[in-house]
Amino acid sequence: MRQSLILRGAAVLLVVLAGIAPAAALDNLTADPARIEEVTYDLCTFERALGSKERTAAATYITTAMEERGLSVSTGRFAYTNCYFDPPLALSSNIIGVREGATDRIVVISAHYDTAGSETPGADDNAAGVATMLEVARILNATPLNRTVYFIAFGGEETGLEGSRRWLADNPDLHDRIVAAINLDCIASGDRLLATVLPQHRWILDVLPPCIEETPARLLDAARGDEHAFRAAGIPTIRLYERDSHAIIHTADDRPERLNYTLAAECAEIVAGTVVGLDAGGDGPGIDLSVENGTVIFTTLNDAPIEVIVDGTSLGVLPSGSVTLPKSPHVVQAVTYGPTGAKAVATVMGEGVEIVPPTVSGSAVTIPWGGKTEPGRRPNDPPHLCGRPALLPPRPPGRGRPCRRLL
Repeated sequence: MRQSLILRGAAVLLVVLAGIAPAAALDNLTADPARIEEVTYDLCTFERALGSKERTAAATYITTAMEERGLSVSTGRFAYTNCYFDPPLALSSNIIGVREGATDRIVVISAHYDTAGSETPGADDNAAGVATMLEVARILNATPLNRTVYFIAFGGEETGLEGSRRWLADNPDLHDRIVAAINLDCIASGDRLLATVLPQHRWILDVLPPCIEETPARLLDAARGDEHAFRAAGIPTIRLYERDSHAIIHTADDRPERLNYTLAAECAEIVAGTVVGLDAGGDGPGIDLSVENGTVIFTTLNDAPIEVIVDGTSLGVLPSGSVTLPKSPHVVQAVTYGPTGAKAVATVMGEGVEIVPPTVSGSAVTIPWGGKTEPGRRPNDPPHLCGRPALLPPRPPGRGRPCRRLL
């Protein structure tokens, strides 16, 4: 897990999760803290840092554990280079366990198994994340599902998200079939869980337990994990982690005896319940999209948040009428989601108008690409957006059974 600031202007929602799985998860989806603890201790017996010979043994252990939980398992080996490596070529592998559903729509549950260095056992970061993912596979084993579930243990996360990037690059045909990806990274320290999700994928929060507190953040000094690779591919993604991990990660104190396995079991139940909640399927809401006098106009039946994409570049969630296109033809897409992840996309070709950037009115956004490159920017840099994205309305208070406190 590498620390970084999320790119300026990206809106990330910080969600405090504490308690039970969604009602849709049914009462029989009960996780066992002792099983998660056992697997965490086992993984911590392997040195899993870059260059360690024991990483292969750790991968074999995860493969066997997946097979014992009824998954169809494959291994994706890959090599990657970095000028800071010695030697510069590194080898790693992803372990992919698949639980086939009745349809070809996919939910991905992921956790990385490598560590930042040989000096850290990597219990919270991220042996417990892998153990929790395996527990989700166990408790879902007897539950009939429409969605196919991919359980992926990624390698190379600590050295640049190499495993998740490689898996996504090697499987472009799966991208449009992925309803949502849930990444587990540092989920067993402290007493409550957090989640990050982009505004355009905010519908995922509605599948989580109803007892959540939500704080919007324009910039979040958060961990950079494999969820970023999925977000870059335009795949709805949520990251689950806990608030106290920063105190021990990447240190010798990241030991299995320090962790809260009750919290990890709560996380497993939340994830399993989310998979069941996503399983209902359905159609995405309809979108009416047009470009009128260079302005992007759209409506949808349920007023769901709309992600605006112009010429392949996502501008995030914006209100209708807030985007002005520069002169020349453009491909405009509007994307939204139904309550269980059904995706709706509308696409139009639109002609822009003559603009002298920056032109801003209220929360309007003017796109100054397509002409001269701004000073100090390279031609292929993402466009600078003038103005500010509209703020999302607060989520209504949760309803249903109260959360229980985590001890």
